[in-house]
Amino acid sequence: MEDSRLISLHDHLSEGMSRRGRRGGLGRVKGTPGTTAVFRTSRFEDQHMPDNRLYRGFVRGGVLGKRKLDRIIEDVLSKKGGKMPWKTLRRECVEQWRIENMTDKRSDKEVGDIVLTTIPPAYLSKKSNMVVKK
Repeated sequence: MEDSRLISLHDHLSEGMSRRGRRGGLGRVKGTPGTTAVFRTSRFEDQHMPDNRLYRGFVRGGVLGKRKLDRIIEDVLSKKGGKMPWKTLRRECVEQWRIENMTDKRSDKEVGDIVLTTIPPAYLSKKSNMVVKK
C-alpha cells in the first residue's frame, strides 16, 4: 500500500516537472537542446540582461535546496550501509534538513515529499520498500 503511494507521488511530481519543462519554466514543453548553454554563460548575462528590481522578479531563483537534499540523501544512505526503508530515509533526511535549515518555514510533510521526489529513480524498487544506493 505504502509503496504504491510513494510510486504514485513520485510519478505525479515527475509528470509536473516534465509539463513545466526541465528547468521549471513557464511553458509546457522542454526546451531544445543546446539553447540553455547560451544563457549559462556569465558573459551573456552581463551583456544582455538588465540588473534591476523589475527584471529580478522574472529571473529564475535558486532551486528549492535540491542539491542539498541530494547530498543529505547520499550521506544518510552511506551512514546506514547504502540501504534503508523509504519511510526511515524520509524521516532521517527531514531531521537532517531541519538541522541545516532551521529558518525554513515549510512543514515536515512538505520537506518529506520533496525528499521523496529527490531520491534518484535508480535507487528505488517496485518490489521492495527499500531504497538502495547504487
